[in-house]
Amino acid sequence: MIYTTQMLMNKYREYTNPKSKIKRLCNEGKLIHVCHGLYEDDKNVEPCYLHSYIYGPSYISFAYALSEYGLIPEFGVNITCATFNKEKKKMYKNDYGVYIYKDVPKKVFQYGVKKIIIDGYSYNIASPEKALCDYISTRYQANSLDDFKTYLFDDLRINEDEFMKLDFKYILEFAHLYKKKNTNYLIELIKKEMIQWFIMIL
Repeated sequence: MIYTTQMLMNKYREYTNPKSKIKRLCNEGKLIHVCHGLYEDDKNVEPCYLHSYIYGPSYISFAYALSEYGLIPEFGVNITCATFNKEKKKMYKNDYGVYIYKDVPKKVFQYGVKKIIIDGYSYNIASPEKALCDYISTRYQANSLDDFKTYLFDDLRINEDEFMKLDFKYILEFAHLYKKKNTNYLIELIKKEMIQWFIMIL
């Protein structure tokens, strides 16, 4: 369970020195310090459950989400999250891992994010379509459609089978809001070549 410092101070208010009690519990491993003013009492909790408590508003996206959806082969070690209007990247380290927060445009922040409530925790994660757009918008920007295709499938190693399962109509609804070369090329790829790809797999 997640605790704030104030929650713990209230819980141990009968002790002469509640702060010392909290410190002892941390030293004994019964409480884990997550970040300033935040503690967790379950050492086995899924790290992704904690992202929104650490820094928000935010949702899980970028490489971690793409890995979860099987779109990239790498295992998402760092918990990568999207924010907006924060102006600079934030990073937090604790016993659960490394949490990295990066901005996406405010106009796209609301699209394709689902809230998951599990075991008393609440966390947010981007849809596969949103995670892909977030990821490519913050990385190397291609200079042509062919360059983008090479970057997408060879450099990033996006799984083509999983890519074909994406909701392309949904991507077209919001990808232009990023105003980035890569998302524009993604739109172009979908519009110009998806028909041919569908014919090939029929």
